Amino acid sequence: MNDLAENIQLVHGTTPMPQSMLKRLNENKEQGGHQKTKARGTFQAHNIDKMALEDEDAKSYFDTMVSFATDCNGYVVNQFLNVNAGLAPVGWHKDNFSEPSTHRIIKYDVQSGQQGSLVLRIGGIEVEIRVPNGGAIIASKAILERFMHSHGANGVSISHVIEVN
Repeated sequence: MNDLAENIQLVHGTTPMPQSMLKRLNENKEQGGHQKTKARGTFQAHNIDKMALEDEDAKSYFDTMVSFATDCNGYVVNQFLNVNAGLAPVGWHKDNFSEPSTHRIIKYDVQSGQQGSLVLRIGGIEVEIRVPNGGAIIASKAILERFMHSHGANGVSISHVIEVN
């Protein structure tokens, strides 16, 4: 269990995703890339760039999150958005990081009164780390590539994943 304390940090109260973005992403979730074993749509970095060009609120949000990521651990290597169906936990997997990323910031924006979560399987035990709305987890490559895990939410949510080095 020392792996958790050394490789995962919970951050409360990051910048909330603007309601206009949440609504737009939810309405257009079918345009996100689909992953067979996961109930979600994924919008890659080029989609994020397009959103930032088309919407000033989106640009401000992404700029703020990139600054937050830079302050946490260096520079941004990649980022993507997942529109999650709210089924928890599903899609057990190990991550495959973009090189030369060393950490991921996984930020959750969820429906009112709900939470996001990261569930890890460590030595046959499932450990759930609950993340309040607007909160984030900073997790190392070592833990997310080593252990099977799932991202949960109790309701529809958006997770903004930022890979940093």
